[in-house]
Amino acid sequence: MTCSTDIATYNKVRSENKLFQFLNALDQKYDSLKREILRWDPLLSAEAAYAAVRKETAHQSIFGNIQQ
Repeated sequence: MTCSTDIATYNKVRSENKLFQFLNALDQKYDSLKREILRWDPLLSAEAAYAAVRKETAHQSIFGNIQQ
């Protein structure tokens, strides 16, 4: 491995760990959204996942929680 490859691998693992920590901290009501986010290839960044959660929260506040 080269140094640049090592750095890219490290950054990818670090980004994935941030995403997993963020998703793990979410309430159970976001389980379906968590599964959807984890299906993305490549995985979203933690920041993009946060944006998706904010969008879903806004949607639920406007239209109500349809999933229950």
